[in-house]
Amino acid sequence: MEKADKKDLNRPVTYGEFTEFAGFVSENVAMKSDVDKRFDSIEGNLANFKSEILTAVDKVLKEVTTKREEDAAHTINHRDITDDIQDLKKRTTRMEAHAGIR
Repeated sequence: MEKADKKDLNRPVTYGEFTEFAGFVSENVAMKSDVDKRFDSIEGNLANFKSEILTAVDKVLKEVTTKREEDAAHTINHRDITDDIQDLKKRTTRMEAHAGIR
Protein backbone atom coordinates (compact mmCIF):
# COMPACT_ATOMS: atom_id res chain seq x y z
CA MET A 1 0.00 0.00 0.00
CA GLU A 2 1.48 3.32 -1.06
CA LYS A 3 1.29 6.63 0.76
CA ALA A 4 -1.10 9.26 -0.56
CA ASP A 5 0.03 12.81 -1.23
CA LYS A 6 -2.12 15.92 -0.55
CA LYS A 7 -3.79 16.05 -3.98
CA ASP A 8 -4.86 12.38 -3.65
CA LEU A 9 -6.71 13.13 -0.40
CA ASN A 10 -9.28 15.29 -2.19
CA ARG A 11 -10.36 12.74 -4.80
CA PRO A 12 -12.82 9.87 -4.25
CA VAL A 13 -11.49 6.41 -3.45
CA THR A 14 -11.80 3.80 -6.15
CA TYR A 15 -13.21 0.33 -5.51
CA GLY A 16 -9.75 -1.18 -6.05
CA GLU A 17 -8.13 1.19 -3.57
CA PHE A 18 -10.85 0.49 -1.02
CA THR A 19 -10.47 -3.27 -1.50
CA GLU A 20 -6.70 -2.96 -1.13
CA PHE A 21 -7.14 -0.89 2.04
CA ALA A 22 -9.72 -3.34 3.46
CA GLY A 23 -7.29 -6.22 2.81
CA PHE A 24 -4.50 -4.32 4.52
CA VAL A 25 -6.69 -3.62 7.57
CA SER A 26 -7.92 -7.20 7.86
CA GLU A 27 -4.34 -8.52 7.71
CA ASN A 28 -2.71 -5.97 10.04
CA VAL A 29 -5.32 -4.83 12.55
CA ALA A 30 -6.33 -7.15 15.37
CA MET A 31 -10.03 -7.68 15.92
CA LYS A 32 -11.55 -7.93 19.40
CA SER A 33 -12.02 -11.68 19.00
CA ASP A 34 -8.31 -12.05 18.13
CA VAL A 35 -7.32 -10.02 21.19
CA ASP A 36 -9.71 -12.03 23.39
CA LYS A 37 -8.27 -15.34 22.16
CA ARG A 38 -4.71 -14.13 22.76
CA PHE A 39 -5.63 -12.78 26.19
CA ASP A 40 -7.27 -16.10 27.15
CA SER A 41 -4.15 -17.95 26.02
CA ILE A 42 -1.89 -15.65 28.03
CA GLU A 43 -4.19 -15.89 31.05
CA GLY A 44 -4.10 -19.71 30.87
CA ASN A 45 -0.31 -19.70 30.60
CA LEU A 46 -0.03 -17.37 33.59
CA ALA A 47 -2.33 -19.61 35.65
CA ASN A 48 -0.14 -22.63 34.84
CA PHE A 49 3.02 -20.67 35.63
CA LYS A 50 1.54 -19.49 38.94
CA SER A 51 0.62 -23.06 39.82
CA GLU A 52 4.16 -24.27 39.06
CA ILE A 53 5.67 -21.48 41.18
CA LEU A 54 3.36 -22.21 44.11
CA THR A 55 4.16 -25.93 43.89
CA ALA A 56 7.90 -25.16 43.96
CA VAL A 57 7.43 -22.73 46.86
CA ASP A 58 5.47 -25.39 48.76
CA LYS A 59 8.39 -27.82 48.40
CA VAL A 60 10.89 -25.21 49.58
CA LEU A 61 8.64 -24.19 52.48
CA LYS A 62 8.35 -27.84 53.54
CA GLU A 63 12.14 -28.17 53.51
CA VAL A 64 12.61 -24.94 55.49
CA THR A 65 9.97 -25.97 58.03
CA THR A 66 11.58 -29.39 58.46
CA LYS A 67 15.02 -27.80 58.89
CA ARG A 68 13.72 -25.36 61.51
CA GLU A 69 12.08 -28.19 63.44
CA GLU A 70 15.30 -30.21 63.29
CA ASP A 71 17.31 -27.19 64.45
CA ALA A 72 14.93 -26.61 67.36
CA ALA A 73 15.20 -30.26 68.41
CA HIS A 74 18.99 -30.08 68.06
CA THR A 75 19.13 -26.95 70.23
CA ILE A 76 17.00 -28.60 72.92
CA ASN A 77 19.26 -31.66 72.78
CA HIS A 78 22.33 -29.45 73.30
CA ARG A 79 20.67 -27.74 76.28
CA ASP A 80 19.88 -31.11 77.82
CA ILE A 81 23.47 -32.29 77.33
CA THR A 82 24.83 -29.04 78.80
CA ASP A 83 22.51 -29.40 81.81
CA ASP A 84 23.64 -33.02 82.27
CA ILE A 85 27.32 -32.01 82.11
CA GLN A 86 26.81 -29.24 84.67
CA ASP A 87 24.95 -31.65 86.94
CA LEU A 88 27.74 -34.24 86.62
CA LYS A 89 30.37 -31.57 87.41
CA LYS A 90 28.49 -30.59 90.59
CA ARG A 91 28.11 -34.21 91.65
CA THR A 92 31.76 -34.96 90.91
CA THR A 93 32.89 -31.88 92.83
CA ARG A 94 30.78 -32.92 95.84
CA MET A 95 32.05 -36.49 95.71
CA GLU A 96 35.66 -35.30 95.41
CA ALA A 97 35.12 -32.89 98.31
CA HIS A 98 33.55 -35.66 100.41
CA ALA A 99 36.41 -38.02 99.59
CA GLY A 100 38.97 -35.31 100.24
CA ILE A 101 40.42 -35.41 96.75
CA ARG A 102 39.99 -31.69 96.14
